[in-house]
Amino acid sequence: MERDQVSQQAITDWRAIPNASDHVKWYRNKGQLKLNFFLSVIFVGMILNGYDGSLIAGLQAFDSWHADLGNPDGVRIGLLNATGFLSGLVVGPLITYIDEHMGRKWGIRFYGWTLLLGSVIGCIAGVAGANGYALFVTGRAIIGLGLASFLMTSLIVVQEIPHPRSRSTIAASW
Repeated sequence: MERDQVSQQAITDWRAIPNASDHVKWYRNKGQLKLNFFLSVIFVGMILNGYDGSLIAGLQAFDSWHADLGNPDGVRIGLLNATGFLSGLVVGPLITYIDEHMGRKWGIRFYGWTLLLGSVIGCIAGVAGANGYALFVTGRAIIGLGLASFLMTSLIVVQEIPHPRSRSTIAASW
């Protein structure tokens, strides 16, 4: 019972935390400025997710893209589009373990690494003599692993690290 009262008091008195209720604007506080910069990097990761989806949809309109991939039929195009999401199912339990035991930064770093590696493999798909479809699907699967990792990790990070005064605004922006 006493522990519940202490935690309830801690929840209601967040303004008592040093630096939580200061009246300095966020852009004049060097620590908060640095924190907001790193939060903006996480937001850019989410923008990249949207850009990636738009890019894939746009590429499918080009005849040259279809030719580079060996003119895949509708089923193979559907598999190509679903591969990123299906590979995300595989990485979920692993990223949960890594986030809890090694820290959330590794989930976000994993996204960066997979985005780079998957993009390079996807670019190689257009090289003459390569199996373009297999390479492009492999690149999409690798990006999908990182995307699932990023979505799971960044949602938690965006709720945890903002300054208490701006936490609700940043969470609502997500």
